[in-house]
Amino acid sequence: MEFVFPAAIVCALVSLNVWATFVIVRDSLSTTPRKIWQLLLVWLLPVIGALITLAMHRLADEPSRRYRQPRDPGDDFAMSARSYKNIFEVMDGD
Repeated sequence: MEFVFPAAIVCALVSLNVWATFVIVRDSLSTTPRKIWQLLLVWLLPVIGALITLAMHRLADEPSRRYRQPRDPGDDFAMSARSYKNIFEVMDGD
């Protein structure tokens, strides 16, 4: 009975590393040297390396399929270069 708990912990840690390895190998955007470094990180620092690698390879959020709300330009007109030109044209009477 005293062997079951440590074996379960070791099995969970190995499973985490195997999952991280699977994610690294299937990444089509990473170069081979980068994959090798990530695999070394995962297997030399078992828990920390796997968690860092899995955090880096998170999937992007699903798109909302809605347009973004337009931003409130606020006082953007007063900050643009064109507004300064317009002010000087009005002041000069052109």
